Amino acid sequence: MTRRGKRNVCVGEEFRIATTLSLQKFRQTEEPKELEFPSSFTAEERAFIHRLCISLGLKSKSRGKGTNRYLTAYKREGSTLVQADAEFSMGGLARHHALLLLQKFPVNAREKQDLLPPTERERVLGQETRDVNRTTGRLNSGIPQIPPRCDNTPLTSFRKSLPIWQYRDLILAAIAQHQVVLVVGETGCGKTTQVPQYLLEQHADTGQPCRIICTEPRRLAAVAVSERIAAERNEKLGQTIGYQIRLENRVSPKTLLTVCTNGILLRTLMGADGSMAAVTHVIVDEVHERDRFSDFLLIVLRDLLPKFRNLKIVLMSATVDIQQFVKYFGGCPVIEIPTRTHEVKTYFLEDVLRMTNYMSEAMLKNKETLLKAQAQKRKLAKWCSETACGVSGTSTENMGGSRPSSNPTRPSSDISGGQQNEPPNSSLSEHAEDHGHLASKMDEALHNAWISGTDEAFSQVLYYIMSENVSVDYQHGETSASALMLAAGRGKVDVLEELLALGASTTARSSNDWTAFDWAQHFHQKEAAEVLMANMLTSQCGLSSLEPAIMASAHEMSEEERDLLDLYHHSFDDENTDLDLILCLLQKVHMSNEEGAILVFLAGYDDIGPHLVPFAKGS
Repeated sequence: MTRRGKRNVCVGEEFRIATTLSLQKFRQTEEPKELEFPSSFTAEERAFIHRLCISLGLKSKSRGKGTNRYLTAYKREGSTLVQADAEFSMGGLARHHALLLLQKFPVNAREKQDLLPPTERERVLGQETRDVNRTTGRLNSGIPQIPPRCDNTPLTSFRKSLPIWQYRDLILAAIAQHQVVLVVGETGCGKTTQVPQYLLEQHADTGQPCRIICTEPRRLAAVAVSERIAAERNEKLGQTIGYQIRLENRVSPKTLLTVCTNGILLRTLMGADGSMAAVTHVIVDEVHERDRFSDFLLIVLRDLLPKFRNLKIVLMSATVDIQQFVKYFGGCPVIEIPTRTHEVKTYFLEDVLRMTNYMSEAMLKNKETLLKAQAQKRKLAKWCSETACGVSGTSTENMGGSRPSSNPTRPSSDISGGQQNEPPNSSLSEHAEDHGHLASKMDEALHNAWISGTDEAFSQVLYYIMSENVSVDYQHGETSASALMLAAGRGKVDVLEELLALGASTTARSSNDWTAFDWAQHFHQKEAAEVLMANMLTSQCGLSSLEPAIMASAHEMSEEERDLLDLYHHSFDDENTDLDLILCLLQKVHMSNEEGAILVFLAGYDDIGPHLVPFAKGS
């Protein structure tokens, strides 16, 4: 150590002379503004250069760690650290020989690092970079190259028939003039497969190197898109076009377009920002799928724009909030691509069940329940027909006495038998065996309230609800009519308001698919209908914008289709995938004489795997 605390720097004489001459020559010339020394220098040699730069009036700075630490000397004014990079032009023959050399002897990771601009190099790059990338799910490093030309492939005519072909020049011009471009087009316009190819073709024509990263939200989409692009270019997958997903990749040193998932690119950016120094374009597809990966990716990419001025970002989506993305990226241009319209026929579940004559074992077992529901409808229709004339032309006092003696009086034993209805109809169903007598009394009270229509009969119903802990939405065992429906049909406004105050549901339906509002309208109880309408408007129940369409579609179904649909829903859990029904439908479509392909969308990859073997057997 010296007297001032500075350690002695001991270097070889040849090294001292060579570096001194290099720095003196560098100081006397106007260009270049920076002088970079190899990263193979030792700490002692770098310390000597730092000291020599100070004595010559130059600045110096070391970057990197370990074996990747390098030193740069630069002049105090006019450094390219804040200016554009220097350009190096090569002739056509030189470029051709250089490309052949690189293809025959690909550069390794260390050489790629040295080829990058000093300010954009990755800070940490070990010898094990290639293995780390494969095990941690990061993108493999590579340098931009001139893509090979690809003309007159078998699919060229198909590419020109896509709607996006007419906007090719407009898209390329927008990408050249702006850092961020938003391409919006409906499914089928060709944006996912064509935009990356347009960039490759442009760079092949102009002789400019490129390296493109295209992200997809799902692994299956990444593999499918890369395979399609390679097929359209008539190339082998893994050469110019490749993909990289978790635990799998098809890339090579020649790969210039890598299709990956959003998570792969995010994991690469977590390692170091310098990994984007060799990337010229980033294409983010399906940006409207606002999951956590895509949102974080857009945040990181926007932060990288000021640092990498040559980086181009292309956002693509079928349906997107345009203004939100335009505002987020500072007014980026938007290119809207039209799409071709095709005739689409929509078949609903009831249509499929009818066309295929599908009937599972569970549906056969539940047929008895369906027959019971039909019996409930007939019973309810009998109620309505018996009381219709009484509601319209007689007083409520005469309704009870005008009942024909031949009509069954529904004793307790007979009515309680209908309590074997579905559990959701009553809170009593959980303890049906213990409270069967109470259910029988409630059924009899509802029957008497409807037939007689007296205040005493409805008071008895309210007594059971308020004192005997019977659900306010309890439905009759044989007709599935609730107290609210009967009060609406009889025009008992006071009882109606009291039931609504107790929380009665206005959306419950009887076996004939009537709500309480339908009961009031059918029996011309205007005041009761107004009370129900006001309640539904207040609570926003049953009056959503979708209900008219749902009701319209429900009325369009035939009675047979409605019964078949109801039987299916009571036989299969909608949370699962009905493989048997899918196979039955595929056989129906396959046996038709129409040519074409069949595309089946399943919930996820977990559903696809177990279904492949049954599909193969079914074929």
